[in-house]
Amino acid sequence: MNRRSRLPLELWGGVECTLNRVGDEYRDQARYSGHDGRAGDLDLFASLGLQALRYPLLWERVAPRGLLTADWSAAD
Repeated sequence: MNRRSRLPLELWGGVECTLNRVGDEYRDQARYSGHDGRAGDLDLFASLGLQALRYPLLWERVAPRGLLTADWSAAD
């Protein structure tokens, strides 16, 4: 048995972040699920014992019209 196999298992999570096109419409899954408007979800993720959380910064939200007009305020 090697040293790596004796390390405890870490639980990681991630937020669904797909921005997909359905027909002529775009659907933002974070908004569609309601997560986008619930900052308290981060506390709920932490209560699950997650060691890490993959959290999206979607380019379509940050800079929908290009880098010169990028708005990073949501990430702050």
